[in-house]
Amino acid sequence: MNEVIAELVQVKGIGVWTAQMFLMFSLGRLDVFPHDDLGIRMALKNLYGLAELPDKTTSHEIARLWRPYANSRKLVLLAEPRGRVAFPKFFTGNENEGR
Repeated sequence: MNEVIAELVQVKGIGVWTAQMFLMFSLGRLDVFPHDDLGIRMALKNLYGLAELPDKTTSHEIARLWRPYANSRKLVLLAEPRGRVAFPKFFTGNENEGR
C-alpha cells in the first residue's frame, strides 16, 4: 500500500491524502487510515473524549483496534463526526462508547 502512495505522490498535485482516498474509493482497499484527515481527527477527539485533536501516533494507536477494516470505520466516523455512534467496547477500547 505504501508503494502505491509513493508512486501516486510523484504526480504533481497528488498528495498523501489524495492517494489514500484513491486507495479507498477507487481500489477498494479496506485497511487505509488517513490520519491527517481533519474530519477523522475531530471524530476521534469526540468519540474518545480527548482534550485535543489526536496526533499521528495517537490516531494510529486507536486505529490499530480496527485492523484490517480501518477504512470501514473511517467512513462511519465521517458519517457521524460528533462521535455519537454506538460501537461495542471491543471495537473502541473506550469506556464511554456509544455516547
